[in-house]
Amino acid sequence: MRAIGTGAATCWLRLASAVGPLLVGYIVAAEGLRSAFLMFASVAIVGALAATRMLETGNRRLEDIAA
Repeated sequence: MRAIGTGAATCWLRLASAVGPLLVGYIVAAEGLRSAFLMFASVAIVGALAATRMLETGNRRLEDIAA
């Protein structure tokens, strides 16, 4: 399960690193620099909210977590 989670996270990381610069360039050209910084702020806020809602699984057996 952890390997699947790590693989999925790596996949999203690679997709974001490929699409991110293109998206930022488009937003800066179409909407301006302020919109690009608002996009960065919104992504950071969503990430912070997701991180605070996660379940810590370190040093725990998967059987204990699934129950």
